[in-house]
Amino acid sequence: MAIISHAYHRVFDEPFEIERAFDADYLLYASSGAFVLDVADCRWVLPPQRAALLARGTLIRVRSKGPATASSVLFATGEFAEPLQRCRVFGLSELA
Repeated sequence: MAIISHAYHRVFDEPFEIERAFDADYLLYASSGAFVLDVADCRWVLPPQRAALLARGTLIRVRSKGPATASSVLFATGEFAEPLQRCRVFGLSELA
């Protein structure tokens, strides 16, 4: 069972851009709309069918081109047995 230190659901009514690093491993998910995620020289588009798992301390740039909703999780320290890759993007089913 995953230990979550913080989960949030945030609605963005208009386009936004954020650049930051988190002090915890972080799951980024757009439950509506879509995000554009930049990590170093890599870029991904994250519609509701995709999420990104980011290692603590990874500098990210996230933006949307329109309204979007973030449903994301910050994990407790030591939740993962091995250190995470800087960024891993993967598909999600509707069940998730």
